Amino acid sequence: MLDSISKHIAYKTILGIAVCIGIFSIISASVIYLSYKNKLFDDYYQEVQRILQIIEGSYAIHIWNIQPESIRSLNETVLSAGQYMAITIFDKGPEGSFIINASTQKKDDHDQIIFTHTDEPIIIENGYVNVSSGYIYYHDQVIGKYELYHTDEHIYEHLNSIVYTFFMFFITLTLGITIILSVLLNIFVIQKIYSLVNFAKDIAGGGRYNQRISLYGNDEFSVLARSINDMLEQIEFKDREKDEAGRKLSQSESYLKSIFDASPDAILILEAKKGIIIDVNKSAFSIFHSDRDELVGKDLRLISSDEPRYDAMEAYAWLGKARVEGPQRFEWLSKKADGTVFWTEIHARYAQIRGKDCFIVLARDITERKQIEKDLVHAKEQAEAANRAKSQFLANMSHEIRTPINGIMGMMQLLQTTRLDNEQEHYVDLTLTSADRLTNLLSDILDLSRVEAGKMLIREENFSIMELKDSVADLFKVTAEQKGLALQLTMDPGLPEMVSGDPIRVRQVLFNLVGNAIKYTDQGRVSMDITPLTPKKGHDLRILFTISDTGTGIPEDMQEYLFQPFVQADGSNTRNYQGAGLGLAIVRRLVELMRGHIAIESEEGHGTNVFLVLPFKLTEKTADTKNEQAAKGHDIPKLKILLAEDDFTSLLATQKLLERKGHTVTLAQDGQQVLDLLREKNFDCILMDVQMPVMDGVEATKIIRSSNDFGSKKDTPIIALTAHAMDGDREKFLAKGMNDYISKPVRMEDLEKTLSRITE
Repeated sequence: MLDSISKHIAYKTILGIAVCIGIFSIISASVIYLSYKNKLFDDYYQEVQRILQIIEGSYAIHIWNIQPESIRSLNETVLSAGQYMAITIFDKGPEGSFIINASTQKKDDHDQIIFTHTDEPIIIENGYVNVSSGYIYYHDQVIGKYELYHTDEHIYEHLNSIVYTFFMFFITLTLGITIILSVLLNIFVIQKIYSLVNFAKDIAGGGRYNQRISLYGNDEFSVLARSINDMLEQIEFKDREKDEAGRKLSQSESYLKSIFDASPDAILILEAKKGIIIDVNKSAFSIFHSDRDELVGKDLRLISSDEPRYDAMEAYAWLGKARVEGPQRFEWLSKKADGTVFWTEIHARYAQIRGKDCFIVLARDITERKQIEKDLVHAKEQAEAANRAKSQFLANMSHEIRTPINGIMGMMQLLQTTRLDNEQEHYVDLTLTSADRLTNLLSDILDLSRVEAGKMLIREENFSIMELKDSVADLFKVTAEQKGLALQLTMDPGLPEMVSGDPIRVRQVLFNLVGNAIKYTDQGRVSMDITPLTPKKGHDLRILFTISDTGTGIPEDMQEYLFQPFVQADGSNTRNYQGAGLGLAIVRRLVELMRGHIAIESEEGHGTNVFLVLPFKLTEKTADTKNEQAAKGHDIPKLKILLAEDDFTSLLATQKLLERKGHTVTLAQDGQQVLDLLREKNFDCILMDVQMPVMDGVEATKIIRSSNDFGSKKDTPIIALTAHAMDGDREKFLAKGMNDYISKPVRMEDLEKTLSRITE
């Protein structure tokens, strides 16, 4: 086919050249013919004009002299030119014109010319005659007239000869040029076209793009050949790239197929429009207990349960979300081929695969995990129930232990108000000390339990660093003196007077650390230095508390265990110092809760240094120490107190202690009696136990605060005097309408401070 096309191109090209040359030749011949014809006619008419001028000038004298022979001679001279056929000379006399002479070149029977002024015919060769006439003057006087008959036939005869000559010439020229151009075209064009065509035929037939065409030169075909070679080189390069890409694609598809089938999760490809499964991996067979033919081409109803929340329509709704909102993850009740329902975790993603809108769905069997979660939830509920039971048990134990301790300490404090000899005073002091130790141990156990349960709360309030230091000095001054130790407490004057933090927990930490230092020091000194540090990011102030002693020190191998519960430096049965080993464990946890740091530096036999860094916030001086001062330096007014307590020992001890201070005490053993007595009498304050029979203290407080039966008595100050000492109990009772809170066992000085605060 390519050969046929190339031949047609060659034939058409040669024919086109011939036609073009022929048209050019015809146009050129026509132009030459017309130019030559015009020149011949111009020469012809110029010659006629010359003859006419001769006639007008030469005939005048002969006509004037009436010389017919001379005129005839002149006529013959004029007619000697081939194109002049006849001439007539007229004389213009008084009577009109008459012929002087009429001459013809030739007469013939079948061709004639009728002269204008005579009936005598003049025979000529043909009827194509031009007549030129004019007047003859002599001295500006018309003396005659002439008529000259002439023809241009000889011009046409000459032109016909020229046309024939031109025709033959241009035919020959056209054929010659066509042949020459055809040869040249064949050499320089057709052969190259054949080469290009044959090369294209080879490329098209074999697809071997590594071939190259060999055409050299600077002509268009050579440029085209080089362009074709460049194109083939690019095609070959693209083919290599395509082959490489195809190979990599094949490897990638094989790799992805391996991953697709090796995935432990079921993978389903769904067509988005119809919602049918178009492909699955091998894991889907085992998860849904179906083979490929049972899954491919089916919709989600095949593998969805009939539960309303987990049916196929709900599954399509999730897939719609995946298309609009992005990948979705949800848990689903799926169905196996035998109808068994099981839990699956579904990951759905919208994607275009081979030009189709699809959903990629990953399904993982999580039935075992759901059962584990269910077991964990049950275990969590059991643990929470156990924790609540433990907390309730600890609260009850705390309440039940604190109540008799309160009775013991109350009686011992009451004994201190009586006349005792030195030995009796010593016994009472020892009993109070033991009660304090038991109370502290109970508090430590409860604190450790709260910390480990994550229920220890750190509060923020404004307090004075100076008062914190003084409280430590007041607590340990007597103990240090009894052991013959120097207690040195110093404070950097650059510290602010007021800071914001949790003074109760800071005091608890310092009491533990200073108390330990005094306990484990038999001679020498115990000191506490308070200095400011550069603030850390996010905090206004950091304070360093350095507690140093000259005691026994701590062995190096025991230092890393000191902050663990129930650990002591001396764990032998012959240890010199008592304690449960909870103090430092609680200290460590409290310091961490306050976002502080603690470190110990100790050498056995040479004492110990404890470094405590705590962050605080700066605050304005707003703390009011008036009540504390009043408690220390001023007498409390005599009050009418309503004491509600159901434990007889605590009731008796507290009553007697208050009466020894000059207060008037009225007793109630349950909340209902409190209400009845308050309706009858006026009281300055109520000391309210929380846990009582008939009506508890919280319910009684609620009725007092909300009932209109009590009038102004409903604002009577109420102090919770209770063995409920768990974290949060204070806030809970204050929220119920009580004004203050004291936990059992109660020290008389703490009770006096509280009474002083609420009666100001």
